[in-house]
Amino acid sequence: MANQPADYGGAERWKFWIVGGLIGLFALGVIQSINTYLRARWTLCKQIDQPRPALDVISAMADKLGRPLPFILILVPARNESAVITNTINRLARLDYPHDRYAVMVITDERELHDDVPETTRAIAAQMAEGLNTDPDRPFLYVVDVPEWYGGHFGDDRKTYAKSTKGRALNYALQQVRDDSRLAQTDMIGVLDADGRLHTEVLREVAYQVLANGERLMQGPVFQVSNFSDVDLVGKAAGIELSIYHLSTLSHQLLSKRKTMRFLAGTNYFIDSRLMIEINGWNEMALVEDAELGMRVFLHSGITPAWLSCYEVEQTPPDRKVYLRQRERWAMGHFQLLPMIRKSRLPWHTKVYLHAKVLYAALKSGYDIGLPVLGWIALAMGWASVMPPSVGWFMVVLLIGSVFVWDFFGRGARMLNKYCPTRQGKWALRLLTLQFILVMPWLILLQAQPRLVALWKYMARQHTGHWAKTRRTIEAPTEPPVDRSRS
Repeated sequence: MANQPADYGGAERWKFWIVGGLIGLFALGVIQSINTYLRARWTLCKQIDQPRPALDVISAMADKLGRPLPFILILVPARNESAVITNTINRLARLDYPHDRYAVMVITDERELHDDVPETTRAIAAQMAEGLNTDPDRPFLYVVDVPEWYGGHFGDDRKTYAKSTKGRALNYALQQVRDDSRLAQTDMIGVLDADGRLHTEVLREVAYQVLANGERLMQGPVFQVSNFSDVDLVGKAAGIELSIYHLSTLSHQLLSKRKTMRFLAGTNYFIDSRLMIEINGWNEMALVEDAELGMRVFLHSGITPAWLSCYEVEQTPPDRKVYLRQRERWAMGHFQLLPMIRKSRLPWHTKVYLHAKVLYAALKSGYDIGLPVLGWIALAMGWASVMPPSVGWFMVVLLIGSVFVWDFFGRGARMLNKYCPTRQGKWALRLLTLQFILVMPWLILLQAQPRLVALWKYMARQHTGHWAKTRRTIEAPTEPPVDRSRS
């Protein structure tokens, strides 16, 4: 009975509960890590790597309904994106969908003329439009330039010279969709970051979802791995973290079919154009206009996004500085949604759930660091002597299971390697895995930093709400030009 806590003094009892709590958290962390891995693998095998409906099947479905295939317009906000826009446009021109049933709108910004850039995004896109737009009455590539004076609010043309944001650019494009007679046929609007690489079959899947299920909002996963070989270890970890989240948590939420509010990701989503106009576009002031849009659509129409299995590949932050700035903005943007949640007509339990979801995302990294590190530190200091002997066998099981915690980033790199434009060799992946394991505690602390800083600034009301775009890695123009004259 010497191992029972009732026989200990105050100090020993304190150690007993501390070690017991760490072991319990460690066990939950191991289970959670294994569950995340299994969900991600299931999504890859059962969703991502499965064939999509063939175009003739979708066309037959449209004929049966007595309507044409949905016309889809892809919006690409692109201020200071000359480093990537050429490849992006050429890739979009190769999507597997009838050429007369989709178009692309690149949204540049007049303020780029004042930026220190060797060539403006508009100049590149306009030159490409000359070659791609073979029919002036049915252009494929629209290039619109947001005027400096534009305030950003949908439908408001007062000259207020508001700050440049992604929501502001998208609202200006939406006004063109509303006012341009050639775009009156638009059924669905897609949003793509300027460095995005859409799956070639994505528009087929969108059309099928619209025709078969009447879906008006869809969200696909994003893999931040396109520049994986050109970024530092922090950038690699950031890309893996987000990609695994999309394959596990996001996919699970969207496939559950539960009618509850879901946040959107900022790219690879498609929304009904009429619905977008009906809710007056995007919130141009939001730091995370995508998450705010998902909430507002649900509050307005009760619509939740459907799962889109076609993935998009894009860049990950190139270094620690860019990563910290981007993730702090994301975290702050979600905190700024909390007053909107509290004032909404959502049920109280949904409000509690959403608050917990936002706060958990901010505090999760601090929770993670206790799993692979603090528990073993306590054991190494001899604190385990206060525990019953049977706990030792349980710790052996946890030690084996902890491989899933320590190898989180290495496992993600191996899982996502096939989706990288430049794949890593077997030995390069092994070396990368070893590097991740050696710096695992530091990476978790680094991930916690922007979230905790944003939480502190939000609580102290120190943040000014500044929106800043993420710096890109330069891409050489590797995609060959597309000849669309045959269409």
